[in-house]
Formats: sequence, structure tokens, C-alpha cells
Amino acid sequence: MEEDANASVPLVKEEMDQLINYRIHLSTDKPIYRSGDKVYFRGVVLHALTLKPHVKTELGRHLSQCPIELTIESPSGDKVFTTNLNCGADSVISGFWTIPKEQVGGDYKAKLTWKFENFPGAEREFNVRSFKSPRVQTQIKFQKKGYGLGEEVVATLNVRRAVEVPKVALISASARIDGKEIFIQEGCTLNEAGDVAVRFNLPNVITSGEGTLSFRIIDGGVVESASKTIPILLQKVKIEVYPEGGYLVEGCPSRFYIEALTRSGDPADVQAYIVQEDDESVVGQVKTVHEGRGKAVFTPLPGKSYHLKVYTPSGIIDTIPLPSPKSEGVVLTSCSDTYEPSENKISFVLFSTRCTKVEISLFKSHFELDNQTIDLKAREPTQVSLESNGAIGVLRVTVNENSVPIVERIVFKHTSKVLNISVHPTKKSYWPYGTVAFDVETKDENGKPISAYVGITVTDDSVLEMVDKRKQVPRLPEMALLEDEVDHLNDCSFYFYHKEENANEAIDLLLGTQGWRRFVLQDSAKRDASKADDLAAVSPRFARRVVPAVLENQMVQKGTLQIVEEHAMDEDEKKMIAEARARLANTKGKKAKRKSKQKALEEARRMEALQRRRGLLPRPALTECQETVREFAFVNRFERKVGDRSVFSETLFWNACSKTNDQGRHLVTFDLNDSVTSFRVWVDGFSGEGHLGSSSTLIEPREPFYLEPKIPLDVFDGDFERLEVALVNNQQQQTNGDIHTLDSYVTIGDSEECQTRLETKLNNTKLKEGQNTEIQVVLRNISKDSLPITMAVIGFPGGLEPRIDKLKEMVKSGQIDFYETLGHKIALYWRFVAPEEVKTLLIDVVAAVPGRYTGPASSTYLYYTNELTWWVEELKVEIEA
Repeated sequence: MEEDANASVPLVKEEMDQLINYRIHLSTDKPIYRSGDKVYFRGVVLHALTLKPHVKTELGRHLSQCPIELTIESPSGDKVFTTNLNCGADSVISGFWTIPKEQVGGDYKAKLTWKFENFPGAEREFNVRSFKSPRVQTQIKFQKKGYGLGEEVVATLNVRRAVEVPKVALISASARIDGKEIFIQEGCTLNEAGDVAVRFNLPNVITSGEGTLSFRIIDGGVVESASKTIPILLQKVKIEVYPEGGYLVEGCPSRFYIEALTRSGDPADVQAYIVQEDDESVVGQVKTVHEGRGKAVFTPLPGKSYHLKVYTPSGIIDTIPLPSPKSEGVVLTSCSDTYEPSENKISFVLFSTRCTKVEISLFKSHFELDNQTIDLKAREPTQVSLESNGAIGVLRVTVNENSVPIVERIVFKHTSKVLNISVHPTKKSYWPYGTVAFDVETKDENGKPISAYVGITVTDDSVLEMVDKRKQVPRLPEMALLEDEVDHLNDCSFYFYHKEENANEAIDLLLGTQGWRRFVLQDSAKRDASKADDLAAVSPRFARRVVPAVLENQMVQKGTLQIVEEHAMDEDEKKMIAEARARLANTKGKKAKRKSKQKALEEARRMEALQRRRGLLPRPALTECQETVREFAFVNRFERKVGDRSVFSETLFWNACSKTNDQGRHLVTFDLNDSVTSFRVWVDGFSGEGHLGSSSTLIEPREPFYLEPKIPLDVFDGDFERLEVALVNNQQQQTNGDIHTLDSYVTIGDSEECQTRLETKLNNTKLKEGQNTEIQVVLRNISKDSLPITMAVIGFPGGLEPRIDKLKEMVKSGQIDFYETLGHKIALYWRFVAPEEVKTLLIDVVAAVPGRYTGPASSTYLYYTNELTWWVEELKVEIEA
């Protein structure tokens, strides 16, 4: 009873001061859902400074005594679901929400918030819509993030089946600009990695700048499409400029960062000159490196103005003005893009226009790590090194002059505490509807086993790949180390563990733009009230972060000058500003009243809890999400029969938190459903000592033995089709047996009333891979009348590929009026055929895939009377490797 009574007592100020230092990192099991699906939520609570899970307070209580509210907001901003959750002793919050069947589609937002003032919460977006999981996974990537008039566009399409690369898939590509088709390429094939590249030039004249690149993938009987907007930069490009520390200063080497965006808000690759406006002289240049971001250094001259002139891509007319340099001030420059774990000192260079004394301080969140008082000499660089004292992640450095902050920036220090996570399946292969078992292993940065808390999700990879790779949500290390400190985090897998050559520079560019801020001095008596929402002394960016006490204290300085921090603001931040002002207002006269009201409210809550325990009040009804959900594992239905294929769940396993043992191992088991696809296993983890890690692998269930026919997309009445059938054995041992085939013949019904006749012949029926040959085509008009639109549908064997460039030449030369490719058929068209005319053609083909093949039958007929058709027997070919 004593423990229960203690649990009901509200947290005191000392406990809240401890708990306010923790941050929630929220994730869902997948990014896209249908109506009726369950959305699984996982919130990991870690200390802002140490990244360790929460511990007991001085009164011996956990965060489980702190109520947490889960809110789901619709695309319109309405609250569609609200409930209370608790944080477990393992520092994890978990729950789920079942999307109602009648729920409208769109982008939803989940929010976790503590029910205490100033406690930082978390939010995560997810999408609800109707969709069908693609049979073929596709990703389109442009070589550059921006193209100008007349430039060559290079793009790569990556294609994967659920369990492999489709080696014989046919790809066609097309590009449309301003509603007109400017590029068509057919007959493309994939390389061993599943990639195909296309190149084409943009027109020299573009009006609206709207362009789309589309691909059509034909893999046997499966047809999928993929498209992506071409990043066209037409006359204008949006470039934001962020001076390091807040300002450019005359006579001081000043670094600035840029972020270039297309009209749709996507990153743009640009190169620009730094131009002095009075004489148009070039004093430097800047180039984007990652996500449309770049940086440059130059020294502004007194009384001069500067702008950026984009020279790549071509055609950008507008110039981008740089912020006006200040005549006096201090410039703050970081000595490194990022800092390694072994570097305990964070170094900066200060450059001032005058002799002055400044105080420079280093912070992690609102924890001060080190500070120094420095005497700066006029126009002489001074290097300062501050102790990070073991802090990692994003650190903030602030320079104060006469107790007034003047410049500030943030830097990044890598962590040495890396949690290496690996997944070891107990089998080499799995069958659909079977049982999966795998070991999750956790080791520290030295390869030694370590006990850790891991969250595990197993989801259909094709659904995850429906989101562009650069927009996929961050994993736990990116959330804890970066996400809270920037406005938006894209291409998050690029930054950590030095996987990419310029990852450190990319982190610096991210913090120099998305984490930029500056201080402005204003006369509070003259401040325009209409701008009150745009200016306030609060910490950067997000309302879910705590207002640092040092800044809040600076808001109430005596005198007419008020310090404000200027940055991009959103609705959450404006709300935060309003709350900060309310707190300031309460410091004069309302403080006692507010405390009295709070005390009465706490007494009422305590009394309500006591009455409920004594049975005097009913407990609130639990909704679905109020039950703590720790694990979901798919289990096959008991009555399932062999051959059934009816259950295609996308999330097979979800575990909010499991703990690996002292040997760093944890066994996971669950059933597979009926899907033959790739399932992505994601494991995020943290240790009690602040290690962070993430890992993923694929589980690819396949049928042990199956036949895979290649079904043609189009079958004409009367066709005789022989299907290509692949026999696939995924078992470890050889399978012996007899294969019996039954040919089903369809009588080819020639119509004597057909006014045309057709002959086809393959010049060489035995070929080497890569060898060229021709199909002879002879079309005769046997009537004495001119014929309107006439067609010849030429079937060719599956191992051959037509030369599309030769078909285009035939159109240009007038041998045919136009053509169309239909799987393993080519339809040839003539607008008219003269009386008794004979047309003779040679269609170039290439031997692409070794094997023996029989093509579909060929036919001829008038376009409007296809019931009167003349048929020709199929062509055969043998191709050797």
C-alpha cells in the first residue's frame, strides 16, 4: 500500500528537474497504412546529455508516474484520437491505434507529450491511403538534383522483385515536359544489380518547367510503372543564405551556408559566383554538396554589397542577395566539420573588428559544459578550445559580450559508444507460412557482447520502398543525435558511421542551415506589436525542446534593449513563444496565484486517486491504446491448408523492447504469412551506458519448389501460345522426378475474306548470344482496291529483342507509318496500301538470352475488321551462350 500511495503522489520540483532532461524518440512500424490497419508506436526515452535510459528519481520513482498523452491528428489538424500511456521501467513507451474503416486518407501526425509544463514531447508523421503492395520494387535516382535548359538528364532506375532482380524484364522509358513527350526509349534491360540508366536532353525552350520521367516495367505477366518529377530549374531557384554565427562582418573572413531548393521544395544542385555589386567582380564561388547545401568563405569589404549569380545550371536569371555585412561585430568559425570521439576539445576561431572581452560557452541542450573569457584583439584571429566533457551529438556554442549573446552556432561530435547489432537467422531459407527464428546479437564498439534494449520490427520491404529513400524516417541513432536539433532531416542514413566519404561535411552543412540562428538587439519600447510572434528569446526550432534557463533569464534583463533570437518559425514554435511570454507575465504579481491554483489542482488529483483505489470512483474505461503493447507476432491460422494464399499481412512482428542477455543475445520467433516477398527486419537498440545502434536485414521466404510461367500481356483470338516456364528449386537438395507437359493447341482460323496475306521468316534460327539477325516480312494486298489502315502483327521468339532504333529509321524512311511493341510482338501500321501492292521489310533483332524459344503466331488484318485475320505460324530460334 505504501508503494501505491507513493505512486499516486505528484512529482515534486526536484524530480521534475531531473525528468525534464529526458527526450522521447518516436517511431512507427511502417510509414504507410490502409484504413483498418493497426499503427504500432514506440517511444524511447533517453537522457539529453548522456543518451542513457531513465533512472529512478531521488524518491525512488520512475517516469512511469509521469502521464503521457498520445494524440493522433488528421490531415486537417483535428484530433481524431487521444489516450494516456505510461513509460515502462525499460525507458520505452508503447501502444497502437486501429485506424477506423471510415477514416479519410492523408498525412497523419502522432504526438507523445508529457502532461507537465515544458516537458519536451515527440511527433511522427505517417500516411493513410489505399494501395496495393507492388510486385516489383522500383527507385528512380537522378544523377543531379537540378537541370537547366538544354542540359543532359541522366537517371537510373533500380528494379527488384520481391526476392530477386528480374533478369529478363523489359523496360521502356519516356519523358514529358510541358505536357509534350520529348523522349522515348524502349527495349531497355537491367544489369546484374537491377539498374538501367537513361539519358536525354532537355529542350532549349521550356515554359512551365513541369516535367516527369516515367518507366514501364514488363516482367513476364507483371506490369509495373514508376515515375518521378524531373528537377528542372527554370529561370528561378530558391536559395536561402545562412551566415555562420548569424552575420557577415566587414573586414572579417566570413563563412556562409546556402540551401538551394526547386519550386517543389526538393534539393537543387547549383554552382554560383559571389559577386560584388558595384563593379560585378567575382570574389568567390559556392557549390552545393549534399541535399542542395553548400558553404563558402569570403571577406566583405567596407560599404560593399554582394549577391550570388548561379552559373550551373544554365538559364537562372535572378540573383540572390547576400545579407548586408555589419560594420562591426564578431565572427565565429568552427575549426572542423565535425569532431571525433577522441577529440575532447571543440575548437573555434573568433575574429573581431575591435578590441573587446567576450565569454564563450559550450552547451549540450541546456547543460553548460565549459566556458572561457577571452580578450579579442582588433582584426586578429583568436583560437579557442572548449572542453566537451564527454558530451556527444549536437553541441551549441554561444559568445556573450557584456552578458549579451551576440553570435552562436551548433557543431556535431561523434559518439564512441556504438551498439553493433547483427541478426542471425537459424535457417538459410524460409518458406511462406513457415516459422522464422533468428538471434539478435548486440556488441559494443570493441566487439564485446553487451546487454542492450532492442526494438524489433519485421515489415514487408515493398511497402517501405514505396517511400523515396531520401525521405525515409530516421532510425534511433539519427533521432537521438540529430533529429531534435534540425528543422527537417532527409537522407538520414547518409550521415553516420562514416559510410559516405563526405558524411562529416554533410553534417556540418545540415547544422549550418537547418540549425542556423542569430541574435538581434531591439528597443523593446519601440518594438512593433505586429511582429511579436516573429521575435522572441527562445531556443531554436522545435517546441518539443526545453527553453534553456540561461536564455529565459536573459529575456527579463533590465533596460530598454531586449535580446531576441531570429530563425525560421513554425506553428509549434509560435505556441512555445506564447507560453514563454505567459511565464514571464506570471513573474510579476501572478506567481503566487498560479502556485495556489497548481497546488489546489494537485490536491484534487491526489484525492481522486485515493478515492478510486478505495472503490469510490470508477476507473476510466480503457481504449485499445491504453493497454501497454510490448509485442505483436504473426501466428498462422490453425485451419490453414497447404496451397492456401489468403493472408498477406505487412507487419509480421513488432516488439517495442526486449533485452539481450549478458552474452548480448535474444531469440525472436514468429510465423510467416502467405506472401512471397522480402520482409525487412529493423532492429534499433540502446544500452544502459548510452550506446546506440541500428541494423537491418532481409528475410526472403520462397516456395520450396514451383513453376513460374511467363504469360504474355496480349493474346489475340486464335493465337497459339507456348509459354516459357521456369522450374525453381529453392531446396538445399536436388529434386528428381519426371515432368509431363500437355500442349494445348488452338486452331488458327484463317479468314479467306481477309484482303491481305503475310509471310514471315527468321534469317538465322541458330544464333550466338549478342548476334544480330533479321525477320523477313512480306505483306501483300491481294485485292484490286486500295486498303485503309492495315496492320501486320509480327511475333518473335522470347530470347530475341527488336532494334528499336531500326524501327524508328523505318518510320523516317516511310517503309511503315508507325509501330507499337506488344510484349513479344511488333505491330506495324500503314495508313493505306495500294491495289496488289507488296511490301517487303527486314526487322533487325538481337539474340539476348540463351535458350530455345518459340514466338507467338503472326497475323495481318485491316484495323477496323480484325475479325477477318490471316495467320502465320510461329517463328523458332535457338540461342547459345
